[in-house]
Amino acid sequence: MSNAKFRAGMVGAGNICEFHVAAVKKLAPDVELIGVTDLDAARAQANAEKWGTTAHKDLDALIAAGANVIHVLTPPAAHARVAIAALERGCHVLIEKPIAEDVEDARRIGALARQKGLVATVNHSLLYDPQVVRALDAVAAGALGQVVSVDILRGSEYPPYEGGPLPPWYRDAGYPFRDIGVHCLYLLQALLGPIEDVDAEWSSLGGDPNLAFDEWRALVRCARGLGQFQLTYNTRPLQSQLIIHGTRSVLRVDLFAMFHGKRSNTPLPKAAERLVNAFADSIQPLIDVPINVWKFVRKEVQAYQGLRDLVAEFYRRLAAGEPPPVSVDDAAQVVGWVEKVARAADTEHKIRIEQFKLSDKVPFLVTGASGSLGKATVKRLRADGHRVRVFQRRIPERPEDGVEYCFGNLGDPAAVDHAVQGAEVVIHCGAAMKGGWPEHKGGTVIGTQNVIDACKKYSVQQLVHISSMSVIDWAGSAGNGPVSEAANLEPRPDERGAYTRAKLEAEQLVAAAASAGLPAVILRPGQIRRRQARAAAGLHRRRGRRDHGRDREAAHRRRGHPDHRPRAPDPGGRARPRRRVEGDPARAPAGRVRARQAQRVPARRTRPAQPGGDVPPPVGARPPALRQRPRRPAARLAPQGRRPRGHQARPAHVAPPGALRHPEALLEIQEVENDIATPPACRPRAHA
Repeated sequence: MSNAKFRAGMVGAGNICEFHVAAVKKLAPDVELIGVTDLDAARAQANAEKWGTTAHKDLDALIAAGANVIHVLTPPAAHARVAIAALERGCHVLIEKPIAEDVEDARRIGALARQKGLVATVNHSLLYDPQVVRALDAVAAGALGQVVSVDILRGSEYPPYEGGPLPPWYRDAGYPFRDIGVHCLYLLQALLGPIEDVDAEWSSLGGDPNLAFDEWRALVRCARGLGQFQLTYNTRPLQSQLIIHGTRSVLRVDLFAMFHGKRSNTPLPKAAERLVNAFADSIQPLIDVPINVWKFVRKEVQAYQGLRDLVAEFYRRLAAGEPPPVSVDDAAQVVGWVEKVARAADTEHKIRIEQFKLSDKVPFLVTGASGSLGKATVKRLRADGHRVRVFQRRIPERPEDGVEYCFGNLGDPAAVDHAVQGAEVVIHCGAAMKGGWPEHKGGTVIGTQNVIDACKKYSVQQLVHISSMSVIDWAGSAGNGPVSEAANLEPRPDERGAYTRAKLEAEQLVAAAASAGLPAVILRPGQIRRRQARAAAGLHRRRGRRDHGRDREAAHRRRGHPDHRPRAPDPGGRARPRRRVEGDPARAPAGRVRARQAQRVPARRTRPAQPGGDVPPPVGARPPALRQRPRRPAARLAPQGRRPRGHQARPAHVAPPGALRHPEALLEIQEVENDIATPPACRPRAHA
């Protein structure tokens, strides 16, 4: 331990801790970093090694090592408890926003700090962001006149979820407002005075399906004007804009692109004023952006610069005996309004979830029931009179009668355990369909392992795992006949992409579990056709008939059809003018083309003449099978998640040795496959 006056310890080794560590290290030798601690000891050790510091067992171990300033970087629910514990042990505290999740807890922190003669503050980092500081200086100088309203637009996203215990931003419905809304509220407080009322709305649009609510909008009444802000996890690209409306000027601050744009009131005629402001609003970003990019390259401005500057100011004031950058009283007022909205959202989500009851026993559980295959499976089971429980992430807008709903993420073992409990047969359709490897690992690999563990725990009668044909070694299967369950698996899944890699690992997990005694069967659907696309397909067929003559001539030209006679080139090298020739389908009137095609082109599907006219065949009669032109085999690796052209693949049913097949479940899935996985060209269509 050095002789530094202040020795910092970090409680909570999550994402934000990295930037607190960097800010403290920059203050050496005046401030010494003692180390970090976290409830997850492995994470604390790994991050401590990465950041060049020491991992400690707990808060007491940090203080015993010499820490006298504690940075509280835990999830918000633990802020007050950790801060009070540090103050009671004689340490100053810097707390991540929000200072607490309860106004009384925030006030207790302030009272205890005053009683002990210590300093407590909170990280309202945007107040020290260089772009916001510049805007606040302009407001203080009167450059905008009197500020009457403020708009804030903020887009955000959370780190990929790789499975395991659910992180707080997905666990609590109101977390996004606690996390980002607090920034908006303290900015409005700084610009418009004390907050008097907050009226907020929230909804779920699916931008982040793991969030209960991913769209937020609030109207804020302050002492000196009105403010409003939008928090969104749906819009792209991400944005962070602050628009300050004054009686003399309107200032637009882009915190991500790091520029200002200003429009001012002038004595010019209105038309001229608009033109001048358009130029001024456009030119300033062209000046600001290159300057700030240059500063970023030289590391004069870094990620989370506002946080870094606030930490530096906190220690400067601590050494000088000055008040902290943000008072506990101001932070407590913001907490009250944040919690008013966040708790209302928590309550609403809880009430909605409680409307969906689960029975003690259910014949079928379908995971991934919000996807196309999951929906089709549920529909077929319901049509056959089975009771079904579904597991999905979002609450449906129109719940289906007779279906039990259970909500959660496949990567969350507790949610999967709750869903599987009481189910006799589990049809596992769920998997990640987009994103990088972290998303596919959490949703597909970890999710499948969670399903396997729950099936073992509750002794389900059958696990039906829906795999994918992408796990087949298509390049190595070329020329080896039809693809079956005996085909080799993809030897280079990493090169095929995250989807194939995850589906292959998930299938191998199920196969291993089946070999160990779990009754399981693996199905690989060959081709899935959405029912919703049938209307569009019919429209496409009608348009295809309209252009049939031209398409047929083009096909004849490509294949060298004897009916096609190419025109001789013009001796002068120029294209010969086209003439209307009655025998040329491409140049004849549309009606005549159709007449001639009807004479010489046999219909693709016919039915025998019925006595007394063209009578439709009986219901359920199958039309004659269509002949298909064989495709050429593929000679290269198939793209991610698709089969190469040239393989007449059929669904492969893989039953590992020792696996028990549940006849009813297998029958149901095979019927679903026959209904939705049949290639379009081979699917029988009902007669009119």
